[in-house]
Amino acid sequence: MNTSQKTRPKVIIIGAGLAGLSTAFQLFQLSRGLFDIEILEARNRVGGRVETLRKPFSYKLFAEAGAFWISDKHALTLYYCRKFGLNNIKEILKENQELQYISQDFQFKCPAVVREDGQPLPLGSRTKKPSPWPNLRMDESQVGLYAFLSRYLCSYRALLDAGDPNWPYPQISIDVEKLDKMNFLEFLKNTGASDGAIDLMRPWFAWWDNLEKLSALSILRDGAVTRQLCDEGHPRWYTLSDGMSQLPEAFQHQLKNIVKITFNAPVVKITQNGNAVTVTHGNAEKQLSGDYLVCAIPFSTLRYIENLPFSPNKLQTIHQLRYSTVARVYLQCRKRVWKKGKFNGVVFTDIRKNSQEGIGSCGMNLLDMTLAQNSENGILQAYMVGDLGREVTAMKEVDRIRFFANKIKPFYPGIEKEVDWGHCTSKCWDNDEWARGAYHMFEPGQMMTLIPHITNTEGHVFFAGDHTSGRPGWMEGALQSGHRVAKEILKMHFQKAN
Repeated sequence: MNTSQKTRPKVIIIGAGLAGLSTAFQLFQLSRGLFDIEILEARNRVGGRVETLRKPFSYKLFAEAGAFWISDKHALTLYYCRKFGLNNIKEILKENQELQYISQDFQFKCPAVVREDGQPLPLGSRTKKPSPWPNLRMDESQVGLYAFLSRYLCSYRALLDAGDPNWPYPQISIDVEKLDKMNFLEFLKNTGASDGAIDLMRPWFAWWDNLEKLSALSILRDGAVTRQLCDEGHPRWYTLSDGMSQLPEAFQHQLKNIVKITFNAPVVKITQNGNAVTVTHGNAEKQLSGDYLVCAIPFSTLRYIENLPFSPNKLQTIHQLRYSTVARVYLQCRKRVWKKGKFNGVVFTDIRKNSQEGIGSCGMNLLDMTLAQNSENGILQAYMVGDLGREVTAMKEVDRIRFFANKIKPFYPGIEKEVDWGHCTSKCWDNDEWARGAYHMFEPGQMMTLIPHITNTEGHVFFAGDHTSGRPGWMEGALQSGHRVAKEILKMHFQKAN
């Protein structure tokens, strides 16, 4: 290393997920190489919760353990895919394809994106076989799904600028604190939704936990499910047909000669002394000191680092912010028995932990993981959160696989004969030591209390990650946070210099 490199200000980044990688890349680009940047990663790979699973599958099939969807509204994600030459962006959910809702008692084609003469079908429409959705009031059954969702959600457009750091705005007339203290199930009932309507909407919003465990404000503020539906209609959805891990790996390739990435280096301690920040990492407890530190890991893992040198408000936020339980189980099949007609393998179900659970509890959603892969074989994924996700997470892997297969046998008769039992697997994010959950969620009353402290710097320590953005749970949010932190470091550095 030459003398100029030795005297460059040092930036240490904890975490080589998309937040850490984009922070390093953007900081290098904006500063033109001013900083000496080093990333410490606990795993033996980049990507964090962006992870493509290729084992134990055969036929060259793969599945995603984490991120799978890219919306046409995710401008930064699409920008980096194109910048890095990832030309395998494939559209996987088109407007002329039907979503399917399967009940244990009946089947219903959810006409969310089905068009007749350019118009969405009303929810009460009778297609040939299955019956219309039950327990809807007459006024609810006369509209299409997006208009139906808008009725209960889109009067709250003022809340939706989730990416703006100045939110909530003083001019908002809505009582945000009241909405925050209300759970989402209460909100739907108070807004006049029938039990049938709530049951139909539940899969669209139960990606975090049971509806009664979620702050209504946090769900209303999620632009991915609200503003896009209200103002812009049905979004277009894409994935990378060769695996989502290609994006973090492309970052790694771009940073190869300019940023050092140290793998198998979990940070166990952080200290601050004046303008210096020191981290202790790895089993040998090596120390690394720098001028600035970026924590680009989830709070669910950050809270386990020893003696965090932060303010009481930041510590409270780190320890109280909850993360969703997500259990994913994958069945490799010789034939895609779930793919019939226009159905593309995106299926909502009301399969829950038990039939006595309340209306706000979460069901099992199904997804064909091989939508973008050219093969007769396929991988069907069960996606489970809430009580069902926790129950499945507690199982042994072989029991998870059997549980999934047994639950869907009534819907797909004979599927067990098509399963390659030796090529099935699961991923439970609660059991991942370096994640300890999937993505953050706000319980009732938490959002207005915790959100002011999530992104605040602590001395020379900065915070990145999808949990610090207005797009939690999305790659877009992680990338946005990296851009924000790169600008914050530059601003602090030049303020010190002046």
